[in-house]
Amino acid sequence: MRVSRKTILLVFTVVIVTAAGFTVYWASIPHLPWLFKGAYAVYSGKTTVLFIPVEFTFRLEVLDYNSTHVKMLTYQRIDGFASIENSTTAWQPLIKTTGSAPPSRTYESDLYVEGIGLRHCMVYVYEGYNNVSTVYVDKGINWPLKFQYNYTYSFLWSDVPLFLDLRMTDTNIPGLKK
Repeated sequence: MRVSRKTILLVFTVVIVTAAGFTVYWASIPHLPWLFKGAYAVYSGKTTVLFIPVEFTFRLEVLDYNSTHVKMLTYQRIDGFASIENSTTAWQPLIKTTGSAPPSRTYESDLYVEGIGLRHCMVYVYEGYNNVSTVYVDKGINWPLKFQYNYTYSFLWSDVPLFLDLRMTDTNIPGLKK
């Protein structure tokens, strides 16, 4: 059986075009160590609400991604008065590094992470009515390492401060594994 030159040229062209298309697609995806299906991090923290100890667990997990977006699972569990669980799934832009509203302030800082060591972070501060939220994002990996919440709520006739520090306790992300 003899294969014509046109057939060989056609196959060669298809292979080259497919490889070129894949290369362009792959190059358009930001190469982040956490950008793989199943990448996750778990954060934990404790606080006291009206003299009752409350434990918080927060998990971020990559479910899927493409060249422009990542599908993230966000899971929260609160144990204290009762156990409350909630999870959401949403597609987020890959290039977006801050929340839905712009931060009030940003600055760089070093953060010590147990089991990992000192990490250089970009810190995003969000201020709202009676609350300040702060997120520490690793500059090298572009993944959050810590969340802090300061909130003041009214109880009876006084304002009661609430402080919560959620630190990363578990992950499978290269460069952040404990």
